[in-house]
Amino acid sequence: MMAGVDVFYVLLISAQEDTGVGDSRVLFVAGCLAVAAICTAIGALIPDGPLRVVLLAASGCTLLAWTFLGIFSIGILLVLPTILTIRSAAQAAGAMAGEFSYGVAATAGFAGLAIVAIGVANT
Repeated sequence: MMAGVDVFYVLLISAQEDTGVGDSRVLFVAGCLAVAAICTAIGALIPDGPLRVVLLAASGCTLLAWTFLGIFSIGILLVLPTILTIRSAAQAAGAMAGEFSYGVAATAGFAGLAIVAIGVANT
């Protein structure tokens, strides 16, 4: 679903005349969505463990940031994938059991949010 939204975003931007696909912010948003989609797909395929929690939490928080930032445009299409990814991250953290898993999830989530914040500030 996220890959489809990413492709739609690039096509939507390329149809506009004032902003090209080569713009650094457009490339950053498209790249973040692509990486989030890849991390979610890998996280869905690997068995329970710390890597799965990291991938799903980072992806979920990255999607949450873009959903919030773009809620009146492309963000509305990210609501369902964001909810599903964050729910999967919570289930993966719960499957690991212990406080360590929630710390890993929080750290990965904050890292995802930091990447989006730094990228938005610099593009």
